[in-house]
Amino acid sequence: MMIPACATAAPVDVTRGAVLRLETGAPAGADAVVRLHGVSAGGGGLPLYEVFLCDARGHRARLGLISFFNETAPGAQDNAVREFPAKAALAALQGPAVAVELRPISGIAGEPARIAPGVQVNVGRAEIVPR
Repeated sequence: MMIPACATAAPVDVTRGAVLRLETGAPAGADAVVRLHGVSAGGGGLPLYEVFLCDARGHRARLGLISFFNETAPGAQDNAVREFPAKAALAALQGPAVAVELRPISGIAGEPARIAPGVQVNVGRAEIVPR
């Protein structure tokens, strides 16, 4: 599945997956964290999202997983910040990190993510911050 590259100047619809350019890069092997700001979700039947760090050559390394299970209930916080330790992912890349990829998954091996009508997932911006 081809996932579109997106700038992070405004909230980006990542419902079906997206690549978000980092505001600043980070060298391979650096000790840093990746922060996704303005993460929000709405609708029922939200998939899980695998999060990857990407270099300019298209290599990627897994950062973690986003689940919205507890965040879609009435009164749940919107525009959350998600933070992922990135040292291991940076070490696994073959060049400086330039982007973060979010990819919807079902959570079941071999089963594609099913995205229900009306589901909306957004990310405001992505950044990598040295520790």
